[in-house]
Parts: sequence; C-alpha cells; structure tokens
Amino acid sequence: MPKILTVILIAVIAGGAGWWAGYSQALGFAKERLAGYQVVPLPPDSKNLTGTIERIDGGMIYVRTLFVNPLEKDGANMVALATTASTTIEKFVLKDSKSFETEMTAFAKAAQKNAVAPVPPEPFTRQAILLSDLKPGESVSVTTAENVVGAARLTATSISATSLIASLPAGPQTSTGSAQ
Repeated sequence: MPKILTVILIAVIAGGAGWWAGYSQALGFAKERLAGYQVVPLPPDSKNLTGTIERIDGGMIYVRTLFVNPLEKDGANMVALATTASTTIEKFVLKDSKSFETEMTAFAKAAQKNAVAPVPPEPFTRQAILLSDLKPGESVSVTTAENVVGAARLTATSISATSLIASLPAGPQTSTGSAQ
C-alpha cells in the first residue's frame, strides 16, 4: 500500500511541476507576442503617471492608472501614493470665458505685431490646494522621484488634479435636448 501512495504522490508532484512549467512558458510567450503588437512600447523608466483617484486614506492616495498589460494581475493598475510635507498639490481650474477671450484677443494682436509668435494663453489656472481638497473620481497626473513602471507604491513629489472635463459646457443642444 505505501508503494502505491508513493507512486501517486510522485505522479501528483510531477503533474503539478509540469503544469507550472507549461503555464510559465505559455505566459512568457504570450507576453512576448503582446509586446510585439504594442504600437508604442512601454518605457523602461518613467517618473510620471496619470489616473483616477479611487480613495484617500490619511496621507495615502490610491490611484487607478490606465491598464497597460492585460496579462498582469488586476491589482497591477492600482498605485498607492504616499505624500510628504514637500509634495506640491495643484488643481487646474477652468477660466471664465470672458477673461480667456480677453487673453486670446491680446494674444492675437501680439502675434500680428511680433515676428516671433508669443505663447498662447492657457484656458485654465493652476491653484495650490491641500491633500484634503482632492476627491475620489478626480483625474490626477503625478510626478515621483522613483520609477513608476510596475511599481505598486510610490512617493509623490507633485500632484496635479483636474476635473476640467466634467466642468466643460455640454455643447449646443439639439431639439431632443442632447448635445451634438
């Protein structure tokens, strides 16, 4: 009887090892093939990431980034960002249309007078804000001193938040009441 158990145990171990080796090899081939289809390959080193705030817990901000590699685990696109006293946080706020129009008129006049084109005005202002002003659902762009590629936890040096898309006007209304 012990001889049969030994044979069964060896068969189970060999089967498990074979399955693991085959799985690892197939995943490696799939990753290589997927990398061949990418239009723009991932940089090996980057200090910036963008995403949407999922939650804020104390001094930690949890950001869901764009899902880059569908072969990685689902949690690979959630990044925990620690903030420090030196982390700068700003928010882009859309300018009112009258002040932006005034700036654009001045820009157009300056462009006609100068041989070198001036810098056009931005349609938003940057306001320094506190960590407590950030809200889940806001889009953020984060700069770190560390490589963000594949990282699950980082320390933010600067955070720029925006909800400009949500604050833009809906556009012209049709007779059915929806934007064109």
